Amino acid sequence: MWTSHPSKTAPPGPWIHSRRWDLLFLFASGLLVALPMASYQLIAHATGVAPQAFQHSQALGIAMLINLGAAFLIGGPHMYATFTFTLAERRFRERHPVLLWSALLVPVVVITLCILRIELLMALFFAWAGLHALHQIVYIVQQYQLRAGAGGPPRRWSRGVDVVLAFTSLYPIATWRLLAAPGAVLTLPFGVHVNAGFSIGKVDIAREVPLFLQGETWIAGVVAGVFAVALLAFVLRTVAEVLTRRAIWPRTLFLAVTVPVAFALPIFDNLDVALQGFNLWHSTQYIGLVYLMNAIREERHEISSPFVVWLSGKGRGMRYYGFIVSVSVCSGMLIGVLHYGLGLPMLQSYYAVLLSGLWVHYLWDHATFTQFDALAPPLPLASRA
Repeated sequence: MWTSHPSKTAPPGPWIHSRRWDLLFLFASGLLVALPMASYQLIAHATGVAPQAFQHSQALGIAMLINLGAAFLIGGPHMYATFTFTLAERRFRERHPVLLWSALLVPVVVITLCILRIELLMALFFAWAGLHALHQIVYIVQQYQLRAGAGGPPRRWSRGVDVVLAFTSLYPIATWRLLAAPGAVLTLPFGVHVNAGFSIGKVDIAREVPLFLQGETWIAGVVAGVFAVALLAFVLRTVAEVLTRRAIWPRTLFLAVTVPVAFALPIFDNLDVALQGFNLWHSTQYIGLVYLMNAIREERHEISSPFVVWLSGKGRGMRYYGFIVSVSVCSGMLIGVLHYGLGLPMLQSYYAVLLSGLWVHYLWDHATFTQFDALAPPLPLASRA
């Protein structure tokens, strides 16, 4: 599995698994983006808390409740799913010793920053989380591109359009919010106003931007310009593909759905609730992809762990999901022990446990998202000779 190029595999097309599976796990799960913000608004309305008063303790408590629910049911399980094909897999341990052992430093860094500079920890967390989520989007897009088949390998400029569009989609407005002077307001079409600052709860991570970059909003303009060029190239390419009947519809539709969502999310004031929705979508996709990867590995007889074999394979979805949820609940219990048992602050306890696992997940998945044959099922036996 841990090779960059397919060997004894042949990806089917045009869907990663099937139209029904892809539309459910990769597309329809996008409806989850609205769930945290809608829940927050409903709870705020029911309790009389003004939604815009996000810095107040009662509003923060509502946000924490929503975030914890999302973390234990989807966000946390997606993180622990990683370990079923990395730490638990002998081939990964043998072929990525640097990634394996460097993960031991992650809890040290996270706990140190939790104690000394939680603002910097939050800034690094959201920076890496964004790159990780966008890397997954690019991986899915390239999976669809590989399944195009008859058209041959994708041209380099076409791949570049997809990569640049995906990686810049989240940042035009987010970059402005990080760099703009306090009190500045960005006016967008249709009467939309965006306030400067990037507040996650009581922490404004815009304050962690180096002094020489603060106020340099022209950088956001450059990012927006690159995004606009990539978007125009995507539209023109799509028109040309439709006219010549060479459109790769799953890839095109996936970008057409994902890019507007990523672009619009930083508009909201309650960023950690809004971005939690994007995390739910990303995590649901990831849980489905890892289940599919493990099912394919089980069919190829490539899994070295008997326990992962027991978890994996067709028809074992609930067993697999139940296991990763149980690990997520155990991590929640550890947070409770640190806070209620040892008296540590809740914020530090939450992020020390959560980010220690998440950052290892990010680190190892940068390798995973280069393994494009991981989602290609085995060739039929008659074709392997």
